[in-house]
Amino acid sequence: MKNYRIRVFITAFAQVILAGSTYAQGSNPGSPATLALTNSKLNYNKQIDYQSRLFNGVKYVEYEAGFTGNAYYQGSEFQNANLHYDGVDFYSVPILYDLYKQMVVVKYPADQSYMSLINNKLDMFSIGSHTFIRIDADSKQKDIETGFYELLYNGKSQFVKKHTKDIQVEKSGLNIQNIFYEHTSYFLLKDGIYYPVSGKRSMLNVFKDKKKDLDAYIKANKIDFNDNQEEEGMIKVATYYDQLSK
Repeated sequence: MKNYRIRVFITAFAQVILAGSTYAQGSNPGSPATLALTNSKLNYNKQIDYQSRLFNGVKYVEYEAGFTGNAYYQGSEFQNANLHYDGVDFYSVPILYDLYKQMVVVKYPADQSYMSLINNKLDMFSIGSHTFIRIDADSKQKDIETGFYELLYNGKSQFVKKHTKDIQVEKSGLNIQNIFYEHTSYFLLKDGIYYPVSGKRSMLNVFKDKKKDLDAYIKANKIDFNDNQEEEGMIKVATYYDQLSK
C-alpha cells in the first residue's frame, strides 16, 4: 500500500547512498552509479512530498471503552479507500470514516497513531463501490449542510445520501448504555438546489415539471418505494427524469 512504501524506499535510498559513497568522489558525473544516486534522490523527494500532502491532518482522539456499537461506516476495521485530498489522488489508503464526528481517519506510518484528515481538503473518497463527495452548502442551500455525502446518482440531476450516527443513552435500572445509532437521509439536486426527499411523493414534488410522466413510469414499471427498495426506486426516478429532460 502506498502509505507504507516510504519505509521501503528510505531503506533502498540509504543503501544506494552507502554504495555510491565508496567511489562517488572520483566517479564520472555520467556514470551509472552517479545517475542512480541522482535518480534515487529525486524519487525520495517525490515520495516525501507525496506523503506529506496526505499526513497533514490533526491527531484523532479514539472513543473510550463502554460504548455499544461503533461510530464508523461499515464497522471499526480499517478499509482501503481512494482519496482526492489536497489536490492529489491517493490510492488504497486504509481509512476509517467516523460518522459521529464526520471525519476520515488514517494511520500515521511512523508510529501507527490515528490522524483525522482536514475536511475541506478532502474533495472525494471511495470505499469499494461507494463514492463520497464533499458538498459545500452556500447561502442558496437551506436544507443541506456542508459535509460528505454518498453519491448514488450523478447526471443532470444528482441524488445523494447522508450517513450519520448519534449516541443515545439508555437506562435500565442501574445500568446505563451509550449506544451508537445510524441514520440516513436523502437529497436531490435540481437546478443547483438540494432538496430533502424520502420517497415517491417528495421526489415528484421536486420533479413537478415531469410529474405526470414520472407517475406513469412508476406505475408501468411497478417501482416499489417500500423500505428495502426505496433507495433503488428513487435512483430509477432520478435517472428517468434526466432522460425526459434531454
